[in-house]
Amino acid sequence: MPEIGLSTPKIGLSTPKITPGNPKNHTWEPQITPGNPKKLHLDPKNHTWDPQNPPWDPQKSPWDPQKSPWDPQNPPGTPKSPLGPPTVAPGGSFPPRAAPGAPQNRGPPLTGGPPKFGGQRGDSVVLENVTPEGKELPGSLGRLMNPGHALEAAWLLLEFSGRRGDADLGARAVAALVEGPLKWGWDPQHGGLFYFLDADGHCPTQLEWSLKLWWPHAEAMVALLAAQRFQPRPSLVSQFLQLAQYTFDKFRDPEHGEWFGYLNRDGSVALSIKGGPYKGCFHVARALLMCEEMLDDILEGEKPPQ
Repeated sequence: MPEIGLSTPKIGLSTPKITPGNPKNHTWEPQITPGNPKKLHLDPKNHTWDPQNPPWDPQKSPWDPQKSPWDPQNPPGTPKSPLGPPTVAPGGSFPPRAAPGAPQNRGPPLTGGPPKFGGQRGDSVVLENVTPEGKELPGSLGRLMNPGHALEAAWLLLEFSGRRGDADLGARAVAALVEGPLKWGWDPQHGGLFYFLDADGHCPTQLEWSLKLWWPHAEAMVALLAAQRFQPRPSLVSQFLQLAQYTFDKFRDPEHGEWFGYLNRDGSVALSIKGGPYKGCFHVARALLMCEEMLDDILEGEKPPQ
């Protein structure tokens, strides 16, 4: 085999001459003199603070504690809720639940003009972001929909309409905020509610859009039972049973209890954590309590007279 010799070519690198007048001299510093406004009381060589001439004079502070606008004897009052004072029994506990079949104490009736309920696109969608006037925003931000937020708003609005005695508002809440989101928010392939959707059918820009989260399903169960109690229909019962079956099959941990919070689109567990910065105990406990109470009311109302 012939001998092969490899030689590395000699490469000569020359450093350009850098002088104080050369703008490429990165070590060049502008001349700092006492008359230079950029001095800012710093020693340009040692970068030390000059305690004899600080920029802040503590003797001339604009804050005068004797002239503070805060009066500890008369602090600003807490704004009153438009829903009126909470109905809390003496001792700090909420009033006991009424007996089955008896009307629930849901606080004082609400008065005033009709509330503003701004629907979008003829109530066919529920947009996550709108202008202060309730108008649709341009782009993907304006087309964003969250089925969970719509369903959570549904039962809150049904509670509100019940206290107001506004049957028209309640019927609109059922159609726009319960039936609508369950129609366009349900995954027809794998079941469960999508986290985000685009109103025009485009792919949402949120990376987690196809995940199934615990709280939309918990709030959806409450919304369906609230709708059934307000406007009984067999279709609402069927949807509740379908949703509850998916929720308890997929989110509940049969071995260790509690609910998983985050599922992949196919229903498999994406994150095994039971709690974190976003998943607390709030949604599950409230939803289960409210569902049990509303189911008691619904079943009690369906019993034949004795």
